[in-house]
Amino acid sequence: MMNRFLQNFIERVDATPDPRTQEQAPYQLRFTVTQPHTRTVTVDGQNTALYEITRQSKFGVRGDKVTITSLVDGGKEVALLNWHTFPPQMKIQFSQQSYEISIKTSDHRYNSYRGLGELTWKGTGAVAYGSASWELRDKLALVASVSVDDTQKIGIIKVWRTDLNADALEEVVINSIAHIEDYKRTIRTGRASVMGVLLRP
Repeated sequence: MMNRFLQNFIERVDATPDPRTQEQAPYQLRFTVTQPHTRTVTVDGQNTALYEITRQSKFGVRGDKVTITSLVDGGKEVALLNWHTFPPQMKIQFSQQSYEISIKTSDHRYNSYRGLGELTWKGTGAVAYGSASWELRDKLALVASVSVDDTQKIGIIKVWRTDLNADALEEVVINSIAHIEDYKRTIRTGRASVMGVLLRP
């Protein structure tokens, strides 16, 4: 049975067919866990990673801070992810451009800083504590899609919008990375909650 934390996280929505998924190739990246607290993101077909993601545990399983750095720009910090309980939300601080995006963890909706309007993550499939997939949509069409495997160690990010400038593209990619990290954090929290119940006298 799926833990209630995961039930709250995953919204099962039938994916709305988008002809672009059949007619064009997306800008595709691979998310890979390389060490327990380190991941990389690489453009599909290339060997050099674009980003490195490092997770720090601050206050146990619920207190995470995730730093995203650019490996093609001398290791400069690109974004910082933090989670807040009241109200429940994830904040993405874009370090170079000095702006912040807040995403409600209840509906995974946020406003783009780069002119893409209101965007929403929609779940398109999930296995309890395992693989999952989502779509990022604006009010009219598909922007990106993301999936992770059963171990959450391999993920695929596909950006379908072809009219994005460099800043807007990076915002979408960083938000996709953040969504994977949010899912991984939700699984850690759910497992810790289950263990707490099992160990309760």
